[in-house]
Amino acid sequence: GCDSKSKEDLLQEGIQYSNQGNYRGAIVLFKNALEKDPNFIEARIQLGDVYLESGVFQNAEKEYKKVLLQLPSSKEVILKLSKVYIRSGETHQAIQLLDENFGVDTVDVEVLDLLGRAYLGQKELVTAEEMFQKGLRSDPDNSSLKLGLARVYFQDQRKSDARILLNQIINYDKQNAVAHYFLAEIESSEGKANRALELYQDLISINSEDLVARYRAGLLSLFQGDVQAARKQAAEISRLDPNSADGFRLQGLISYVTEEYEAATVQLLDSLKGQVHPNSHFYLGLSYYALEQFEQALNQFQKTLDLNPDFVKARNFSALTLLKQGRLSDAVNEAHKSLARDQNNAFAHQILGSAYLGQKLFDQGMAELEIATRLNPDLVGAQLQKGMVRIAQGDVKLGEEDLVQALQMSPETQDIRLLLVSHYLKQQNYAEAIRTLNDGLTGEAVDGLLFNVLAGAYFAQGKKEQALAALANAKSANPDYFTPYYNLANYFSTSGDYAAAKQEYLAVLEKDPQQYKALLRLAALSALLGENDQVRQYLVRAQATGAESGFIGYSRYLVSEKDYEESLRVVQKGLIAHPASAELFALHGTLQSGAGNIKAAEESFTRLAELDPERGTSLLVRFYLQRKMPEEAIAVANRLIDESPDGSAGYLLLSSIQLWKKETGAAFSTLEKGLGLVKDRERLEMRLGVLYEQSGDDDRALTTYKKVSREFPEFVPARFAQAGIYHRQGNMKLAQDLYRDVLQIQPSYLPALNNMAYLLTDNYGQSREALEMALKAYRQGGSDPSVMDTLGYVLVSNGKSRDALNVLRRAVELVPDNPTINLHLGMAYADLKEIDKARPYLEKTVMSGAPDERKLAEKLLQGN
Repeated sequence: GCDSKSKEDLLQEGIQYSNQGNYRGAIVLFKNALEKDPNFIEARIQLGDVYLESGVFQNAEKEYKKVLLQLPSSKEVILKLSKVYIRSGETHQAIQLLDENFGVDTVDVEVLDLLGRAYLGQKELVTAEEMFQKGLRSDPDNSSLKLGLARVYFQDQRKSDARILLNQIINYDKQNAVAHYFLAEIESSEGKANRALELYQDLISINSEDLVARYRAGLLSLFQGDVQAARKQAAEISRLDPNSADGFRLQGLISYVTEEYEAATVQLLDSLKGQVHPNSHFYLGLSYYALEQFEQALNQFQKTLDLNPDFVKARNFSALTLLKQGRLSDAVNEAHKSLARDQNNAFAHQILGSAYLGQKLFDQGMAELEIATRLNPDLVGAQLQKGMVRIAQGDVKLGEEDLVQALQMSPETQDIRLLLVSHYLKQQNYAEAIRTLNDGLTGEAVDGLLFNVLAGAYFAQGKKEQALAALANAKSANPDYFTPYYNLANYFSTSGDYAAAKQEYLAVLEKDPQQYKALLRLAALSALLGENDQVRQYLVRAQATGAESGFIGYSRYLVSEKDYEESLRVVQKGLIAHPASAELFALHGTLQSGAGNIKAAEESFTRLAELDPERGTSLLVRFYLQRKMPEEAIAVANRLIDESPDGSAGYLLLSSIQLWKKETGAAFSTLEKGLGLVKDRERLEMRLGVLYEQSGDDDRALTTYKKVSREFPEFVPARFAQAGIYHRQGNMKLAQDLYRDVLQIQPSYLPALNNMAYLLTDNYGQSREALEMALKAYRQGGSDPSVMDTLGYVLVSNGKSRDALNVLRRAVELVPDNPTINLHLGMAYADLKEIDKARPYLEKTVMSGAPDERKLAEKLLQGN
């Protein structure tokens, strides 16, 4: 055969094979031509082209480089080699090659198109846009340039601009399949299924044998409920290619949706014979799940995850299957893996909540279910799904009926009951919440959870006696469920009955001496009462439990006592027990740094960076800046940017370093550059708002914070920052509303608890609620002088000046020159008629306090 053919004949036959998509045959023919003449340039270029089209980039690169040895100035081959680099991800080499051969000021449209694609691959969106725009100024109708620019807009979240460009391309070139596919993807991603379907239908009109367009049109029809249209596309695919994996997959999905699960398993298995595809494994897993063949389902979900570890739905259904099998610990682990990839995944929170309830971890379960319903009401069965959606749409009456029906269908399912109760409580429909909880009481241990929630409903109505009785019932129903004890202790602390609060914590310890949470709460209570020996004893016991929080709590206490050596020993002991504790490594590095052990501190922060890259690098940067080592700090930030170019942490660090160097303009530039590249842009926008605020531009800061809140409603720092500005400006109503919004999303957000307690005391006279918040903040951040100060001030305002003395004295010890804390301690002594003790603190405020503080201090000194 081949030996008798000329090299020209072999070339032409190879080109014919290539045009038919028979790349393997084409490669053989081109190689045979080159055996006859190794310098046959046309054959070598064609061989490179086939390797490029078939994705064998390394071989394509070799062939094009061989051509360039013969024709070093060949524009055609240089551009093709650039395409190899771009498609293989080596975009920097493409840019270097194009710059070397055409110069940085080139106006060649083909070169600009490739440069744009290369910069886009590096996520340098600004430069990529410049390249495409420059090319379009020379050739306004160039579809390739417009497609590249549309991709820039899409990555920059400017989908409307991308849509306009793609429509322009399609109007100019109605046969442009790439623009049709790209626009269809955009429309699908924004829920515009009808428009996406139109585009796929157009593609089918252009080429009736386009199996990909038929498959996607079938999928869209299926998920819009048009099963008939989906079947039609599946039949056409099978007619055009009886062995098409897409055809079998579409048939399998149709069977799954129409609940023909046995047929679905056969069709999906057939699809996998032709092509391994994550969706085939996923829906095969769903089909097995529906048939209650749980082991087979798990196997398919795992195969899906082997192909695509970020396939969160597969991870969720793996967790759900484990939950169904009663493998609760495994379900918890799998749900956590889902949440590690997407913390706002409502379904994963629901599964995790259900698993926790199954483990009788009632508080954790309830917390996860609360998050699930807040993130997405479309959960937990058909009736429940309808109910939550209707409520979200404002049809509360019908929605409640659906929820009640869901509960009636499965009255033993406590997570449904708790979701319904959660809804009633949000609506302040306490009567129905209480009735639903009482209906669920069974005389079993789970009643402890229901009574505990019942107490919350009574407290919300101000019915203290009923609430206290419910908490007592919760303890009786399940004596080993400790949350009611803690809730009673909180109530007694807020009421000033510290002895009763202490008894609740001691009751917990009597049942479980290893309950470090009770020990830490007792330590905080003892600190409030000035019982310093007791503080140390409880913290030593908390550490002895071996809990991470015990080591951390005791270490921080020793720091506050300025016993740094002992604190370091505690941390080192903690790291033996918890070698992956980020918090302990942070403490270790800080203590080593304070002791002047530079190398040990650096090693600790470096180890922390391995466990928690953002926090570790942040502390490492701060460590370097404290030692006037900005170059080392910049190197850390740049390394983080190189390792995670689509993450915000590196840009935030670099901008912080630039601010430290007083390079404000450079900091703005760094943040703006990062905004075009990162996925978590809310953090960079938040930092821009902080810079505007620091420069005195409150209006622009507020505009920025509001934009972040609109786009990322769960990102509480933006709401808190708005509240802070309004608080500072004296708009207390808006500040209060925003602080409450923050606490609704994140109930334990310490800064909001602290500020809200202060605001309620100063402006609204809501002393009880203020004290509850101040105590909650103190339990979380009791070593923070500002938190101590707020609690002390709120206690003084609640007529509990004697109780305030210990915490305020401790705050003054930690920050002796703070005029506000001195004023509050002076106020406490003055309220107790101990003006001689008040005098030194009030005089310090007169010397250095704000005008209003000085005026109040002078008034108290005069005895008024």
